[in-house]
Amino acid sequence: MVDYTSKFRTLAQEYAAHDIEFNALRPVTLAQWTLESGYGNSRLASDHLNFAGLKWRSEMEGFAKPVTYAAHDGTEKYCKFDSLPAFIKGYWHFLERDPYRGWRDHTVSPQAFIRFIGPIYTPTHLYADNVLALVPRAQKLLDDVAGGGSPGDGANDVATPPGTSETPPKPTIARFVQSPNCSSRNGERIRRVIMHYTTSRNVNGTVSHFRNPASRVSAHYVIARDGEIIQMVLDTDKAWHAKNANAESIGIEHSAAPGDQMTPQQELSSIALVRWLLSEYKLPKSAIHGHKYTPENAGTTNCPDHLFGEDSEAALATWVQNKI
Repeated sequence: MVDYTSKFRTLAQEYAAHDIEFNALRPVTLAQWTLESGYGNSRLASDHLNFAGLKWRSEMEGFAKPVTYAAHDGTEKYCKFDSLPAFIKGYWHFLERDPYRGWRDHTVSPQAFIRFIGPIYTPTHLYADNVLALVPRAQKLLDDVAGGGSPGDGANDVATPPGTSETPPKPTIARFVQSPNCSSRNGERIRRVIMHYTTSRNVNGTVSHFRNPASRVSAHYVIARDGEIIQMVLDTDKAWHAKNANAESIGIEHSAAPGDQMTPQQELSSIALVRWLLSEYKLPKSAIHGHKYTPENAGTTNCPDHLFGEDSEAALATWVQNKI
């Protein structure tokens, strides 16, 4: 769980009062900026007031300035804005460019709007779905600031990774509950991230199970159905989650019953955590494994079951390719 940054909440306050052509699109666009900036935590947002990951285009002359920016996918020119109102105006002007021609024909609903511009904005699979999952939070933020809440007020929200340009921050851990079921890595470095499901939607039951020395099982992280991330073993220690693969891996458990896929909130937290782990430990996407697809555990478990849709290694590979 993380808070919006104070700057993002100030943006929301400015946006709530700002006159835009399609008022019904205010929450979905704020949700898009939430996703792109990681709740305002990206350096592109904090340093350049670019909450939408807008790359520099010549049509933005007069609305923004070009700035050379080193993003995780390379160094390019991005838009730098002088003020929050300038960013808001600049975002809507960005959509006037030829690639988005016809967007006004898709303003009948927030869903129609983001599903039209989304594939143009980024090739990220299910980008529109990820934005739409954040609309209720964006609407609540708009309601809060319109109701007089100060830019620094507000409850925690599920961590969201920056959308197109930023090196991911570690998502906030809601709580650390130490499991006794861990040991030394004995000098092994972290080489893999192994994905699990718990077989139960009861996250507190899983936490209790991992706290019980008699269970002889644990994981580094547990992600609840509502997106809460609980850490139970330090990354530097070995958790007991995948037999002979433990010494060189990080284990992530997802609260889910047999046949369950991740909830939207849970998936957003999982994406944020996995992206951070890959960045932190310099791992490729190929380092992400499902429990039963690790060679050491083949045939010993059905985990992660349908967490990624179809119960197959291909489904996990598709999820990794499209989401991470």
